[in-house]
Amino acid sequence: MALIDLQCEGVRFPFGTLRKKRLHHLLVAAIERLSLTDVSLTVIFTDDRYIRKINRKFRGKDRATDVISFCNREMPFPSGDETNEDLGEIYVSLERARIQAEEFGETLEREVARLLVHGLLHLLGYDHEGSKRRLIEMELKEEDLLASLSPRRPEH
Repeated sequence: MALIDLQCEGVRFPFGTLRKKRLHHLLVAAIERLSLTDVSLTVIFTDDRYIRKINRKFRGKDRATDVISFCNREMPFPSGDETNEDLGEIYVSLERARIQAEEFGETLEREVARLLVHGLLHLLGYDHEGSKRRLIEMELKEEDLLASLSPRRPEH
């Protein structure tokens, strides 16, 4: 069973059309699709100002970004619940997601789903930097997961 803690820092739900319950269900489905059991993770939905501070502090990049993941598989941290492996934390800027959804012609929910899947794959060790092969591998996995999880945009 997956334990998912959804938190907010600088934003509140409902956020536009987004609902925490729907995003929770999406994450549970992604975890099940990846055949993960007995895991936990924390997702913090935030704004550009907050994620910019995190990006500056931990990555040395003084700009807002859409998603940042902190993997506990790389740096194990004791969990209060020893029955679940704590995968880590995913920070998502809902401000950035809204802007990108407009740019990509997607719904806000679909863009946030993409960011959550992207962050989850990082927690599992996928990486898109430094190698074209790794970039392609992660993109294919992301596309496969998204296709199975969230409704497609209606065709015009």
